[in-house]
Order: sequence, then C-alpha cells, then structure tokens
Amino acid sequence: MPERRFDADFKRDAGEGHGRDAAVAQQIAETLVRERLAACVNRVTGVQSTYVWDGAVQDDSEVLLIIKTVESRVAELEARLGTVHPYTLPEVIAIPICSGTEEMGR
Repeated sequence: MPERRFDADFKRDAGEGHGRDAAVAQQIAETLVRERLAACVNRVTGVQSTYVWDGAVQDDSEVLLIIKTVESRVAELEARLGTVHPYTLPEVIAIPICSGTEEMGR
C-alpha cells in the first residue's frame, strides 16, 4: 500500500508588511523543498486570520503555506519548521489526503 500523502497547512504572520512576509514564506518554502521535506509548497497570500493569543483577540494578514509531504516526513517537517519559522509556535495542521492524482503522488 502506498504511503499516505499529507498537506500541512502553515500560517506565517504578515508582521511588518507583505513584501517582507512574502520573502520569508518563500525562503521557508524553498528550504523545505530543497531538503526534500516537502514535494511542493503553495504560498497563498491575502489570508486574514482571527484568533486568541496571550489572552487577546488578534486579527492578522498572513501568508498560508500549503505544504505537501508524505506521512513519514510530517514529524521531521514540523521539527524543521520550528527552526526556520520566526514564531515561537508555528501552526501546523496535518490533513491526510484520501485520494488524488496518482502520478502527482510519486
């Protein structure tokens, strides 16, 4: 049975402006692909997120990274994100893919 593929959604706060944020997101994406922790990383700009952090409601613009990997790399990918991401606690949500184009999974 082939290994299950995963999308790991990752949010990066816009912080000091979209240009800087886009560059950081691109750097993270390139690192993960170059190190073969991800087969592909989609960078989605213009995401608005509302959440609670340190007891206060926050509303931020973010670049969402959709990171495509396999199940056996999820833990390693998450650990690597902790070293390349500027946040203390980057958000990772691993979503199993139950079906998809077989050729793209190779």
